[in-house]
Amino acid sequence: MPPPATRARIPTTRPSGLGSALGWLIGLPLLTLALATGAWVLSNLGDADPQQRPKELALPAAKVSDERNGAYALVGLRAAADREAAAAGRESWRLQQAQAAR
Repeated sequence: MPPPATRARIPTTRPSGLGSALGWLIGLPLLTLALATGAWVLSNLGDADPQQRPKELALPAAKVSDERNGAYALVGLRAAADREAAAAGRESWRLQQAQAAR
């Protein structure tokens, strides 16, 4: 009776522990970033153009006079010491609005 056939062993190479861990450490965040970017792009494909706010949702005009408005005083805090903060803030706001209107 002939001896039973033995299967030839094929040598395999396995990645080292450090190489495998490094691959996961770099590959997994890249894959996550790619999937998140793809989902974001797909979710924005059918977006409608922006529309103006309806008049019903418009904010009411300010009820506080410019002289008592604390927002102007806050903006004007960086003004020179000899200038009134609220007046400097109103002037800065008007300059910003003029530049934005161009």
